[in-house]
Amino acid sequence: MLNKFFYLLTISSSILFAFDKKESGEIHFLSKEVSLENNYIVAHENSTVLFEDKYMKSDSIVYDQKKREIEFFGNVSLVEKGLYFFIGDYAKINLDGNATIKNMFLYHKPRHIWLYSNESNATEDKFSLKNTFLSSCRSENPDWGFYIEEGFYDKHKQVFELYNILLYATDIPILYIPYLNFSINRERKSGLLVPKIGLSATEGLYFSQPIYYVPNWWSDYEISPQIRTSRGGGAYAKYRFADSPYSKGEISGGLFYETDSYAKEYQLSNMKHYGIDFYYKSDNVFSGIKDSFLIDIKYLNDVSYISLNQADKDVAKSKSTSSNNNENEISNLVESRINYQINNNNHTFGIYNRYVIDTSQSNNHQTLQTLPYLKYHYGLNSFSSSFLYSLDTNYKNFYRPEGATANLYDLTMPISLHWNLLDNYLKLKITENFYTSYIDFSNTNLYSEDKNFYLRHYHQIELFTDLGRKNSDGTFHSIDFGANLILSDIEYKSGFYTPSTDSENCEVGNPCEFQREKISIALLN
Repeated sequence: MLNKFFYLLTISSSILFAFDKKESGEIHFLSKEVSLENNYIVAHENSTVLFEDKYMKSDSIVYDQKKREIEFFGNVSLVEKGLYFFIGDYAKINLDGNATIKNMFLYHKPRHIWLYSNESNATEDKFSLKNTFLSSCRSENPDWGFYIEEGFYDKHKQVFELYNILLYATDIPILYIPYLNFSINRERKSGLLVPKIGLSATEGLYFSQPIYYVPNWWSDYEISPQIRTSRGGGAYAKYRFADSPYSKGEISGGLFYETDSYAKEYQLSNMKHYGIDFYYKSDNVFSGIKDSFLIDIKYLNDVSYISLNQADKDVAKSKSTSSNNNENEISNLVESRINYQINNNNHTFGIYNRYVIDTSQSNNHQTLQTLPYLKYHYGLNSFSSSFLYSLDTNYKNFYRPEGATANLYDLTMPISLHWNLLDNYLKLKITENFYTSYIDFSNTNLYSEDKNFYLRHYHQIELFTDLGRKNSDGTFHSIDFGANLILSDIEYKSGFYTPSTDSENCEVGNPCEFQREKISIALLN
């Protein structure tokens, strides 16, 4: 007997929807008209089937309870987990996991990839594709795409395996590819990375095969053994980690051995090059406080450790370029830093430490270090809308085991008044700038008894305009120009700031070296 009714029919059964097996579940039929006849359930007029997080819709639906199959006829649309969107003319789904979709359009939302296939058969894990077009451009007249004679798509691994492919630019075939395998899964996977191969006149054949290992979601390893047939061999390794949403770090190191012949020919001072680096950065150390922390520590025995790790750049150079020339392009000064900074409204305080290794020297005893550098900044504030001021003060301790050391103190304070003129078309700003600096030397007989003081005050007058206009086509044009006048008022120098020593003839370890390295800001004025 045929029963017709307007009702939401719920059937409990052991079924599959969208090719995933379930031990138990519920199918919901939603339709203006549902018919029951023998073993068949027929839904007419914009019928919909819901199953857990899956959705199917078509003009009509037939469910065979005996064969455990669902057929969809006309304007079929299927959505699975919000990731896969199917559109077709006809679809048949077997509850054991098999399905057939004709004239199927599939869209993968996260990767914005779509395909159109004349016929697709599906199992629990895979789609089989025949006469398929795949692209990531717009679906209407795509700029490029692949025409695929046959292929497979693994749902769980998110991997395409395709055969007999033609690459099209618009409607023009430009390249035939017999086989193509690629993943659209952006999750990291262990395996071999792209090898690096090169040829050099001085180093011979270069080959490196990076190995990538992912132990968990928050860290990974990369090991890159390398060989240079006319020079030697070694390996570099890197470990990366993210211990919170606000922090990350990296530990890396390497070792390279030179051949005797290469070291002798180029008169290298070291037969092996090694080093280690540690990097860690956090943008939120303490909760409830705006702060940041940085560790960037490097140790190496010479700059070849760096140049040999830049394999892809070295190999790309001309065959006539020697490795020694490559290394000369890298600075001999290797910097390490440990910094901490805290911000509270208009107040900023930082502790910075800088340690430098000079690889051009036999030891590091006379290399200047900044341990520590303290900085305080009071941001722009105002007594009124036209009155602004700020404050910066610094302390630097310059240290080294041998040679002159120093403590540097400085303070900068600009005070400004500004006005808007001619209905904001013209702006006038007058600033009074104050700068003072004091330096105290140790481990030297020069300037140690002097009052090494510097003071400067100058006026600054600025007249400028900043005009902008938005056009009807949405474009925006702007123009700004002005004039700036600086008038010196007071400048006082004493001791070190009025040196008689020629900095060009300065010997390492003397106070004049501070001038040569431009450590004091005042010396730049």
